Amino acid sequence: MSITCGIDWAEAHHDVALIDEHGVAVARSRIDTGAAGFSALLALIAEHGGGVDDTPVAVETDKNLIVVALVEAGFTVYPINPRGVARYRERYGQAGAKSDPGDATVLAHVLRTDRHMHRRLPANTSQASAIKVLARQHQEAIWALHQTVSRLRSVLLEFYPQALQAFPNLQHHAATTVLAAVPTPAAAGKLTRTRVATLLRRSGRGNQAALAERILTELRVPSLRQPSCVEEAYGHTVQGLVGAVEAMRTAADALEKALACEFDQHPSRICCGLFLGWDQSWQLAFWQKSVMTPHVSTIPKACAHTRAPRRSPSPPGVRATSRPARCATSASPMPATGGPSPP
Repeated sequence: MSITCGIDWAEAHHDVALIDEHGVAVARSRIDTGAAGFSALLALIAEHGGGVDDTPVAVETDKNLIVVALVEAGFTVYPINPRGVARYRERYGQAGAKSDPGDATVLAHVLRTDRHMHRRLPANTSQASAIKVLARQHQEAIWALHQTVSRLRSVLLEFYPQALQAFPNLQHHAATTVLAAVPTPAAAGKLTRTRVATLLRRSGRGNQAALAERILTELRVPSLRQPSCVEEAYGHTVQGLVGAVEAMRTAADALEKALACEFDQHPSRICCGLFLGWDQSWQLAFWQKSVMTPHVSTIPKACAHTRAPRRSPSPPGVRATSRPARCATSASPMPATGGPSPP
């Protein structure tokens, strides 16, 4: 008798369901998230005649520790997209009710009936998995940075539009340095040319008198004003958001450095580059699989030749619509459901 296993994971516990080849639920259980829970899962599978070679496991993630343990134990794991699970749930009940044990059962049924429509978790090396983690978190950090910058822009538009004229790109170090010191129109009215020049030098822009004059002029442009107490409240908001932008920018740069160094040590780092004629910076962009807006960052000298570009356009000689073949060790994200695995 062959069985399939579905696991609905959670922060405090995991729900497990085993389904036989006839669609009968032979076991349901709740296990904890530690080593004892994993041992209980192995015992449950063995008790019903399953093993690592003939019991596929479906779960709604590819990053949880239970997934790592299952792969290390030799199980074939299928990460199923949560959207797909929601659609499958409608096959077994029309009331719309959702429960953790029910979702575990649905996941087991997915593999019983439609296993050929889903991709198994790639057998990546530990180093490829490390690159995958860093690339994903770097992408998330960039998205969070953009989100915070958008919030800052919206706040400035409500009471300090001249700041947006002076600093169209709020991610620049000069913009965050000046806005941290001059967060309101009232503070801008007291600003001096010498103070602006000092702030620009502090941000790394050097001694640029013309730039300091332009910023001072634009910050002092007459405009409509909020009441003083409201303006002061907005000023505190701007200072908080500027601090968040600076922290996120630093975090994104640190993740980029770590990603570049880790990628430089991978033995297959040039496999795609040799095939397509890309240099190492294009290879790293391929690993990241994301389009990113430029922001200021620095790469350590030891890893300067592996710098990751902030955007991922097509490399020279390759059309924008072409899709390069993946390396065998490519750290791909969790597959979407709905189609068979490529050969």
